[in-house]
Amino acid sequence: MDINPIRTDKEKCVGCHKCIFSCPTDANIENINFEGSVIALKSTIRIDDKRCIQCGDCIEICHHDARYYVDETDQFFNDLKSKKYKMAIITAPAFLYNFKDYKRIVGWLKHLGVEIIQDVSLGADITTYLYLKMLNSPVKTYISQPCPVVVNYIEMNAPHLIPSLAPVQSPIMCLAIWMKKYENFRGKIALISPCIAKEVEINDKNNNEYIGYNITVAKLKDYITKNNINLEQFPEAEFDNTKPNLGYNYSRPGGLREQVEYYSSGEVWVKQIEGVENFTKYFAEYNERIKDKKLVPHLIDVLNCARGCNHGTGTNHDISTDEIDFTVNMRKKVFIKQNENHKPCDNPLHKMFSEKLNPDDFVRKYTPRPIREIDRTTPEYQAKIEEIFVQLGKLTEEQKNHDCNACCRKSCHRFAEAVVDGVAMVSSCFFYSQKLLKDMMSYHY
Repeated sequence: MDINPIRTDKEKCVGCHKCIFSCPTDANIENINFEGSVIALKSTIRIDDKRCIQCGDCIEICHHDARYYVDETDQFFNDLKSKKYKMAIITAPAFLYNFKDYKRIVGWLKHLGVEIIQDVSLGADITTYLYLKMLNSPVKTYISQPCPVVVNYIEMNAPHLIPSLAPVQSPIMCLAIWMKKYENFRGKIALISPCIAKEVEINDKNNNEYIGYNITVAKLKDYITKNNINLEQFPEAEFDNTKPNLGYNYSRPGGLREQVEYYSSGEVWVKQIEGVENFTKYFAEYNERIKDKKLVPHLIDVLNCARGCNHGTGTNHDISTDEIDFTVNMRKKVFIKQNENHKPCDNPLHKMFSEKLNPDDFVRKYTPRPIREIDRTTPEYQAKIEEIFVQLGKLTEEQKNHDCNACCRKSCHRFAEAVVDGVAMVSSCFFYSQKLLKDMMSYHY
């Protein structure tokens, strides 16, 4: 995927470095702009698309609104109006919780000409069913992959963990495959999602263009508002697909874990992790334990967003987590009550899957995209580091480990490397700026 949905507004960027501080993969780098002379030097921050995993942290932290993202909401509605394609929409579970009037939205979209609208919760049930089959295989540990940020991180920063990535498609892809191969839908499928990074997943060459558009929750709300859509004039409408089981749980933290533990009666060890900082640290530990042949979980249920997909990077974060959890819990109670007369392993929907599904249709493949790191161990590189420290006025070991983090590079050594690599300026160092000021004051007096 060459197109990064996260963009920078250069006019609004002030070079404050907060995005550098928040970025887990060093994808934010200083962009030095010469405006006529050295005196007019201006620094802004740009994104290195080859390092960006679309976690959205830079958008969240930038209070200058210099970071934003694009999706395909406008393109979808333009194509829908043109009637060039037969259109279907699939909605991620977060759609149910971010739109209280979601049934009227379904009615509005059908009024516009969308032929089929299905709930991705069914796709999540397919994913869970295939995960349960997968966990019976000889390999006893897997990293879940419904979160595209996790997949991006592993393909780019930890390709050695690709064998541990679950070889099963995500819920959105499972439902799209179901529609294409088992319901013979021949048109284009649009996804209403809470996630910026789904853009990357649906355009991944391993996913065969099953989905044509990523419409984020936030952009859909904007579209409805900007176009003065009065949803009250449209009748409520239901989804067109088979009623799901517990798939709507997926969009909250631990939703996959809840499903697997329910169907396996707690026999599967599932570890739950949210947040990019947490999972990057854990993956390093996990890898070491695998190499040392130590015990690891059967399955790692991992998400980028700390509050789950319901508050994903493509949402407005305007719905309370407690309100969502209450709704999910009530639906879960109803489902369990309705199915109390048979064991989870005898679930009717899973029986239907066992009769109809070919697991080979839902296999996910991955492409290693390792970042080419500079060899920083060579004498030549280390000599350049020392030159930078001299330029900064950091001559002692104590000065070289000042680590005030004003540059947002975590340590003085990491900052020196960034300068050598050409992605940072010496003027971003607070120690250096203080030194310049002292030199100027002493010269003046």
